[in-house]
Amino acid sequence: MQIRCITIEKSTLDICYFKIIMILKAHHFNIEFAMNSEISAQLTEAATLMLVGMGFVFAFLTLLIGGIKAIELFCLKFPSAQTAAPAQTRKTLPGNQPHKTDPATVAAISAAIHLHRQSTK
Repeated sequence: MQIRCITIEKSTLDICYFKIIMILKAHHFNIEFAMNSEISAQLTEAATLMLVGMGFVFAFLTLLIGGIKAIELFCLKFPSAQTAAPAQTRKTLPGNQPHKTDPATVAAISAAIHLHRQSTK
């Protein structure tokens, strides 16, 4: 439906305004119903998608925790040779004696640290 208002007079504007209001009132409920059904369909789809996504995340996390628990039980039931042997400390390992550092190396490291601290101030 097309509305034409050619002359600009108060009576013509009132008639155009009245026609527009009548058209809107006549189609108001249909427009509102269509918008509400679209919005409700989108909300229903969004809720379904959210629930499906949450279900997948829950299932994945449940399987992940179950798998970790199964590996833990397997490792407790069948310990490997590495974990069964007592661990040696660093002090008892051969060749791990503290060695002396060359005084020239210590001086070079100290000078480098001093220069670095001077340049970053």
